[in-house]
Amino acid sequence: MLKLPNLKFTYQDFEDYILSEEAFLYNKTFYIDKFGKDDIIVSDTYQEYYAKVQVKLAEQHDTLKVEGIERLCDWEYGTIHAFRYWKNSPSFPAHTDPVDVILEVHEGGKTIKVADLIYTLGESEIINIPSNTLHQALNDKEGIMFSYGLLYRK
Repeated sequence: MLKLPNLKFTYQDFEDYILSEEAFLYNKTFYIDKFGKDDIIVSDTYQEYYAKVQVKLAEQHDTLKVEGIERLCDWEYGTIHAFRYWKNSPSFPAHTDPVDVILEVHEGGKTIKVADLIYTLGESEIINIPSNTLHQALNDKEGIMFSYGLLYRK
């Protein structure tokens, strides 16, 4: 069984990282809009980036996504994306992924529809979604979640 990295994100950890100069320089910060599309937060300067992200955090409307979290823990089995969402904030429409995905709740909760089944996850709970399986996150709670895209296993 694949062991997930021992990296926990609280609400404050997520906010600290997404507002960091490191996140700005890595340029992989997105928000999911009301149409379920992820849009990159584009900024020419760190100050502009910081201000845009502060607005998104204050509005508590759009789901925020930071890619490249695997770099923070040298995790070599695929990608890690961190999501910060609020109750009723937008999510991706139902979709499939070409790789296995593991979702792990770090704070709050998450409801996820996988095929025709609904799962409600609490803090520290995970769900494995096999490749090419239809799924959709339902943001009926607020929380922090990691999505692990498994590119390969050792």
